[in-house]
Amino acid sequence: MNGIVPTLIAALANQASTTGGAEKLSQLLDAGNYDGGALNNPASLFGGGETTQKAIAEGKNILSSLFGGKIEGLVDQITRFAGVRPGSASSLLALAQAKAGLSEITQQWTAATEASKSGNLMDAVTKASSVKVKAAEVLTLLKMPVPEALKS
Repeated sequence: MNGIVPTLIAALANQASTTGGAEKLSQLLDAGNYDGGALNNPASLFGGGETTQKAIAEGKNILSSLFGGKIEGLVDQITRFAGVRPGSASSLLALAQAKAGLSEITQQWTAATEASKSGNLMDAVTKASSVKVKAAEVLTLLKMPVPEALKS
């Protein structure tokens, strides 16, 4: 944490130092509807499930906004600072992303099934197609072969 917090604060300060950057941060926070509720029960962020997945997705979005294409370099810097091998950190990150992807697949498949049962076949097909795309992404993250049926 000693390396992460100062890096994030510096990135926020850098982003907020221009009018455009400050507006971008404001829009990001407004779009995320961050009300500080997570601070009332921070343990809920680490309990798994929907709350954890939402926090991970929002965190990725914020980091992407702050660092853009420099996230990999940032991960390398933090892993060196923490004494963790970059390969290990990348593997852990890939597993976390795969877990989030599997959660998303489950949610989308449930939604597709419900849409099909209610007779909304177009919505069901759309949701099922997103499951197919996400499944290919998860397999790629895990460095597993992607079946041809998922590639088309």
